Amino acid sequence: MKLALAAIAAALMCSIPVAASAESYSERLGDAMKDARWTGPLLASNAETLRAWVSNLTNVPIFPPEVFFLSSLPSKIDPGEVTVVACLALGLSFLATLYPAWRAAQYDPVEALRYE
Repeated sequence: MKLALAAIAAALMCSIPVAASAESYSERLGDAMKDARWTGPLLASNAETLRAWVSNLTNVPIFPPEVFFLSSLPSKIDPGEVTVVACLALGLSFLATLYPAWRAAQYDPVEALRYE
């Protein structure tokens, strides 16, 4: 299942068109990211359907019931958990920038660029 989802994600990433200039590339990348923000919830809400489709396509049972004790692939999107994860990711990213910024502030920019 993870392999199938990874293949779909890779196909979506490869579908970003290549532009002639950096400015138009960033505009197109922004447009593609706006479209891609719904990819995760769309895949999560249809996980059981995708599992059954891949299983029928490959004739290989994905999550066989003898091994995993699952009759279906449960998938539930909890907005509270999504909010907590997003806030933690942003908070930790901000905290991770503090130490390198503090270290960089210790140096004189003229001295740092003198030998480049």
